[in-house]
Amino acid sequence: MAVLVDVEPHVVRRIREMSGWSADEVADKIKVQIRTVDEIESGRRRPTLAQLRKMASAFDYSVSAFLLAEPPEQDPQPQDLRAGNSRSGVFAKETILAMRKSSRLQSLGSEMAKNLGKSVSAKVKKTQLSADPTKAASEYRNALGFSDRIQKSNDAHLPFRHLRSKIEGKNILVFKFAMPMDDARGFALSDRLPAAIVVNSSDTPEGRLFTLIHEFGHILLGDTSIDLPDVGRARHRRERWCNNFASSFLLPTHVARDLFRAEKDPTSTRALDRMSKTYKVSKAVILFRMLDLGVISRPECERVLDRPFGSKRDARTAASAQGYPAWEQRCISEMGKPILSLVSDNMEAGFVTYADALGHLELKSKTFNRVMLKV
Repeated sequence: MAVLVDVEPHVVRRIREMSGWSADEVADKIKVQIRTVDEIESGRRRPTLAQLRKMASAFDYSVSAFLLAEPPEQDPQPQDLRAGNSRSGVFAKETILAMRKSSRLQSLGSEMAKNLGKSVSAKVKKTQLSADPTKAASEYRNALGFSDRIQKSNDAHLPFRHLRSKIEGKNILVFKFAMPMDDARGFALSDRLPAAIVVNSSDTPEGRLFTLIHEFGHILLGDTSIDLPDVGRARHRRERWCNNFASSFLLPTHVARDLFRAEKDPTSTRALDRMSKTYKVSKAVILFRMLDLGVISRPECERVLDRPFGSKRDARTAASAQGYPAWEQRCISEMGKPILSLVSDNMEAGFVTYADALGHLELKSKTFNRVMLKV
């Protein structure tokens, strides 16, 4: 027999709205008619415990949040720096979920680190917009040990894995969550410690690599912001700085000049494909580095960009190229090893129970055990 739960209807409705879900989408999620959702939110019907659990899981809220007398406060959203986006401050439900998960994991990381007496401060030097992004890129390319050998590896995912590990070693969390590509490619969270970078797992390997360094630039600036990095076309000054930082990081001036000189026709499709594959950067990054270095003019840059290639097409094929990894590997890829290690260490030190650890990471026992074997 279903267990019915007394709730405040406006609390259920507000949690749904804050999560970016429509009533139709909730009805489909919990396998009921839209009429049932309307009745729950108007107080004419009590939800079942099973329905609340499904909604809580979908929205990344605890079931207890639905039992409050008033809706929970909404976490402040990152500054919206998405150029040309007509829905300023409005995000898809997947992006809102990524924000909520990231914020929760930040808080968890802070608590777990403090239990063990570990620092949560980022081991990087903050910078200002007045700083030269090219110089900063050179400094951090060396500091993060990003060599030509790693960048030109036959493994397209190796550069990202290397930089993620190095950045995490600086006490900066790195998460990978799926979001609509036209809604957000990444965001940076510097308003609390430990700072965090979130990269869109739906993006191409080249796109994720650029976003990782772009958001690292925002961390250096102390920003909490969300964006759609569009190198060379950014309107906001902070976006331009981070675009220049990431472009110079991935294609340093001396490397770029030699690369472009070696090509008879560097803007040809074949040359761009070759350079993109070799250096794991998008064609747009390559073209705007050509523009920066005076190899091509802006009209020529724009003309080449209008060819039938680009991030939208690449992004659509990214998911199929990645395949579907085992759940435990996906868990590590999304949350990163630092959070998982902190929870494991807290459990071994007796600060949290096994059940607490499962709850913190929202994992089932079987998955948790397999994940910890790989951390």
